[in-house]
Amino acid sequence: MTKSIKKIFAALLVVATLALMIPFSASAARDASTDVTFKLSDSSVVGKFKFDIYKLADITTSTGAVTTVAGLPTAVKTAVEAEGTDANTTALINACKSNLASLGSAVKTWDATTDSVTYTDLTAGIYYIHPVAKGTATKIADSIVTTPKYDADTKSWVKNDDIDLASKVSTKDIVLDKTITKVDNTDVNAKYATAGLGSTVEFKLEANVPGSATSKLKKYAIADKMDAGLSFNKNSVKVYYTTDASSLSAADLVDAADYTVDAPFTAKDTEYTFAVKFKADTDGYVKNIYDAGKKMVVVFNATVNENATVGKTSNDNKVSLDYANDDTEIVEPGPTVQVFTFKLQLVKADASDSNKKLKGATFELYNEAKSKVIETGETDAKGEIVFSSLLAKGTYYVKETVAPEGYVLPTGDAAWTEIKVTPTITQKTNAGANDAQYELTGLTNAGDNNTFAFVTKTVKNVKITVPKTGGMGTTLFTICGASLIVLAGVMFVVLKRKKTSK
Repeated sequence: MTKSIKKIFAALLVVATLALMIPFSASAARDASTDVTFKLSDSSVVGKFKFDIYKLADITTSTGAVTTVAGLPTAVKTAVEAEGTDANTTALINACKSNLASLGSAVKTWDATTDSVTYTDLTAGIYYIHPVAKGTATKIADSIVTTPKYDADTKSWVKNDDIDLASKVSTKDIVLDKTITKVDNTDVNAKYATAGLGSTVEFKLEANVPGSATSKLKKYAIADKMDAGLSFNKNSVKVYYTTDASSLSAADLVDAADYTVDAPFTAKDTEYTFAVKFKADTDGYVKNIYDAGKKMVVVFNATVNENATVGKTSNDNKVSLDYANDDTEIVEPGPTVQVFTFKLQLVKADASDSNKKLKGATFELYNEAKSKVIETGETDAKGEIVFSSLLAKGTYYVKETVAPEGYVLPTGDAAWTEIKVTPTITQKTNAGANDAQYELTGLTNAGDNNTFAFVTKTVKNVKITVPKTGGMGTTLFTICGASLIVLAGVMFVVLKRKKTSK
């Protein structure tokens, strides 16, 4: 009896031990499982979105192999296979957004009426999270989630930490704007302008601040990318936080201690000329920028340099907003403004034969007031000068200072020739919202130069007239000379007779 009791007790002990081990084993397995918990840490956004979850690829955790799901659009499949960098993740999100209707049905949809949800039945793979605003809600960032996630330190697949989708949600629509405000202190306030070499072009960037006091940002930077023909003047940067971007005052200036001007600046593998980057507070979040009625305004200038493209191709300047919550960085593109510049071509021709081009004429190029020599040049064998100085639209003058050999040098007002640089710039009909919107479609006196790189002006000269040998001029001299000789002879004879008669 005693032995039987011992056997029964031993059996019960084994069963009890196994029973106690089961939950621990299950828990241990779940730590490296595909279980995923999504949450919304900001209670103000609960119920404002739903999240559609699409599976893009399967992951074999034993080998790390990634296999895209059947029927995936080619662009999405290509982007999945290129995954691995921030830029590739952005490309994948964009591909998914562009091909959303072809992704098939979502494997899960979270209505987000509570602040969290846990899915225990997602298989290992790559998933696209597409938030959809309810009603007229807000700006929402799409995202890519891999479950389980790969831990490079332990070289193993591990369970994801809770994924906070509130950090991917902006509680405001992004508003970005950019204008050219001045060229050489002359007001412009437009999306394009013309400027000459050495001109100072002033720009104004405007951006609101996504996030809120309860959903703060860990990063906020207004970035600018300009073409090589524009030289950024770092010391010109001023930053304002204001309700009225059209009327800036010293009272709106942001303390320079609250931001840095990083030049160059990189965001998501893209390099920008510079960015105004706001500093984080001690808690890691950007401070004092969440006033719903205000926006950030950055004013700066750049100088047109010798690398500027001429004529039809503009020198572009683009703005972007780079911001991030807890674990998601978003780069929002903004509008492009354009700076056009031109060169002047002058042709010297014979006044009586415009096809005869004249070499060796020297001209000075002046500003409209005729007070400054911009450049001096001499016509070549084709009778041409291409002044290298880059010009804005406007009125200029050329003055001839040396005439071609055998031609008359004009004097007084005749020495000056007025030239008007008058481009025709029109809005494109098929440009993207953030692309360059304008193009040069015509240029006064551009001739046959279909690149519109030059303004062409012809200046004519007349020859010096020299009397021909044996012509009327010589005959007159001969007649006059002979007459004087005859007259002298007559006078001599008369005077001699008078003397003899005495």
